[in-house]
Amino acid sequence: MAKNIHHLKALSTYTDKLDIIGDIHGCYFTLLDLLTRLGYREIDGVWQHPERLAVFIGDYIDRGFYTYEVLELIKKMVDSQKAVALLGNHEYNFVAINTFDQDNQPLRPTKKIRQHRSTFLSISETQIEFWVDWFKTLPFFIELDNLRIVHAAWDDNFIQYLNENYPTLSLQDKIPQSLKRKSHDFKAINYLLKGPELKNIDQLPIDGTYKQFSGLRIKWWEQFDHNPTLNDILVDPMPEIPAPDEFFQIYKPYPTSEKPLIFGHYTLPGTPEILQQNLACVDYSAYKKNILAAYRYNGEDQLINENFVWVDYNPKDIIL
Repeated sequence: MAKNIHHLKALSTYTDKLDIIGDIHGCYFTLLDLLTRLGYREIDGVWQHPERLAVFIGDYIDRGFYTYEVLELIKKMVDSQKAVALLGNHEYNFVAINTFDQDNQPLRPTKKIRQHRSTFLSISETQIEFWVDWFKTLPFFIELDNLRIVHAAWDDNFIQYLNENYPTLSLQDKIPQSLKRKSHDFKAINYLLKGPELKNIDQLPIDGTYKQFSGLRIKWWEQFDHNPTLNDILVDPMPEIPAPDEFFQIYKPYPTSEKPLIFGHYTLPGTPEILQQNLACVDYSAYKKNILAAYRYNGEDQLINENFVWVDYNPKDIIL
């Protein structure tokens, strides 16, 4: 069962009535459409469902213009125990560039500020500290008796380490250690929030020229019965050349014997489908003007496509 901390208390009532909602990225009007489709209503300023709990998978900020509105809506739901909100990699990065060392230097390179352009336009400078402090309280993952939820990927060793060293399963337990690159804490948190990535791929033939890539997201959920190509293993389209050795060193498929795992992060195209009987992704590229998706979990041991609910991107949302 989940640790009994403030953000996770509501789970004890709704363990088999969960609506797990994908990456929002400032798409406020699209979020309103999805909550309405799911049967949530705004009562006394708080969106809520009479019988279910919303679980937000992370990445509320950046990309879309209405970050402030998204954060206000989610925080009100969390404070009223109508929702649980997990930490995403974008919130993690935002905390890091707004946390400073003894030399008053940010703990994340300033070049990362570019990804937060829409967030800085949406929230005022006086509000930054407030939201950074809130992000520090968001849990890294949820593990229930019958379900796991995380932003990007699951690793038992990292989960065990965080369980043993982070009493509230959030950044606030170890600042600045949880933000320092090259620390084991960073490696554990970063894996859960970004998943395994190929670090450097040299000289790939793309559109008639050779390019270098780094930080490429892999399809860790795929089960390969052949020697995979680079295009097979990566989320984004790539040339049909053999997968590099690095892939086989970091590739950890999720066993079908494990409890169901639901995650986001990967901006998948098209419409939702389960990835295997116990795996589902709920990030289907809302900020790329595709859809915002949710999985309605009802306690099942095997996930089913019929439990996906989604809405099209609402053109009222502005993408920067």
